[in-house]
Amino acid sequence: VGYVGEGFYINGNLQQLTIKVPIEFYGEAEVIGFTQYVYGIINGFPKSYDIEVVIESRDQIESFIYREAGDDEPYFHIFN
Repeated sequence: VGYVGEGFYINGNLQQLTIKVPIEFYGEAEVIGFTQYVYGIINGFPKSYDIEVVIESRDQIESFIYREAGDDEPYFHIFN
């Protein structure tokens, strides 16, 4: 799986990290499973900056994960 990340810095400090993950899915179960997997990885990132992950197929956004700086748990949404 490839991904593209973009960081937003102020005075050399990371404020926001956006990661886009383009992937082909073959069913709703794969989208749910992959989103759960990425959700678990995000919990290992430092909580000092906002982070968002957009998981997208060729045609649309499949799921979205977001955590604000300082929050313990990310928010996520899986689109139908």
